[in-house]
Amino acid sequence: MFVSSVLFTIAFACLIPACWRAIQIREETLLQSAGFACLANIFAGLVVTWMGLNRKHRWSWWVMFIIVWVGAFPIIFLPLLQHTLAITLSEWVSRALREPGMPRTWAESVLIFVLMVIALILPIKSFLERQSSGQTNHYQPHEQTQ
Repeated sequence: MFVSSVLFTIAFACLIPACWRAIQIREETLLQSAGFACLANIFAGLVVTWMGLNRKHRWSWWVMFIIVWVGAFPIIFLPLLQHTLAITLSEWVSRALREPGMPRTWAESVLIFVLMVIALILPIKSFLERQSSGQTNHYQPHEQTQ
């Protein structure tokens, strides 16, 4: 759980500067609103990560699943799918390492999303084991003595 929490924290921390830049836009735009929503999503994710996931609450894994696939995926990954790359994968990686620009931004986005998915997958075994181990109901009615 701890490793997963640290990976989520790193991924969320990497997203904060981009959200902050979007918030600082002078005129009110959709991008500014998305920046506020992204920042709120990050803070909610950090709270759930450290207060729920790290304490092994099963509901927290589902909340993080929703944050990753409903909150982060559309913001991070879907813009990449709208663009067609006219370069090969090796060229893309080479450009991302050598120079700033869109190839580097895309590479960073993919790495952040992959980091979140890894952080989501790591604790899944412990959550599934607890669920399938036949949890018993802790409520036992008192027997009436006669």
